[in-house]
Amino acid sequence: MNKNIISTIIGNKIEEIRIQSFYLDNELVSEINSVLIKLNTGIWYNFNSIDGVNTILMLDKEPIESSIEEFKDGFAYPIKSVNLIYIGKIIKNIREYSYKNQIDELGGFYIELHGELSFSVFNNGQDITQIMEGCITDNDYVLI
Repeated sequence: MNKNIISTIIGNKIEEIRIQSFYLDNELVSEINSVLIKLNTGIWYNFNSIDGVNTILMLDKEPIESSIEEFKDGFAYPIKSVNLIYIGKIIKNIREYSYKNQIDELGGFYIELHGELSFSVFNNGQDITQIMEGCITDNDYVLI
């Protein structure tokens, strides 16, 4: 993980969460391709975990909400806002999930919030990303 980007996230409040899906030829491939988080700083971040690689990107502009109908070719990446209990909470720490403790096989993020709340942006290795409450307790994944 890029420590410089992480340092701009920790200590800030989540203001909005959007998800980007992926459709191929109008067929849903992935309900959650990326998780987009806006902080109280006004900056948006893209959390992505695919093919064993975790990335967090700082976006230079707001990801615009869109629908599948707006895409004219076979590839569609619609974005929609989601109302989750994590909105309004302050991020305390971010860690990564590693598959069987292999640094080159990452499976998502564990986002710890101030208070008792936390959530995971988790990819199960089959390119299915989920937002799940708490920490994943799968024996194949460990937090690093």
